[in-house]
Amino acid sequence: MKDKKKIGFWINYISKQAHRYFTESFGKIGLNRGSVYILKKLYDEDGINQNALSSSIHLDKANITRALNKLFEQGFIVKSQDTADKRANLIFLTEKAHQMESDFFRIYKNWNDILMEGIDPEKRQMLYDLILHVSENTRRYFGDKNEK
Repeated sequence: MKDKKKIGFWINYISKQAHRYFTESFGKIGLNRGSVYILKKLYDEDGINQNALSSSIHLDKANITRALNKLFEQGFIVKSQDTADKRANLIFLTEKAHQMESDFFRIYKNWNDILMEGIDPEKRQMLYDLILHVSENTRRYFGDKNEK
């Protein structure tokens, strides 16, 4: 290995670069980091219970409430009382959020394209498999059994 830096350094470096890219790209459409995680989860699971949403994206109740209020004010979500648990809310995307969905995911695709530029398909698959393995190692270490 030419560079003496460890793999953790490079993972952290890529993470910081991703943060820069997403902050800039999503900022152009009025979204911050917390909002992005929430919208991404809602695109996968519209109508999720607020408590389940909070635990699935690892935001505490105060931060999730603050981020949801901002998304509500921006017209991206609506809240509805959960009939199964009157103390909880279900969170739904609005038409405005659905109209932005392709642009939202295009930002992720563009980042992936930047990461994979110049890497042939076989090596891409190898890289994916290795990163998945490393992710599983961290999940196992922290005991995050329910994360995907």
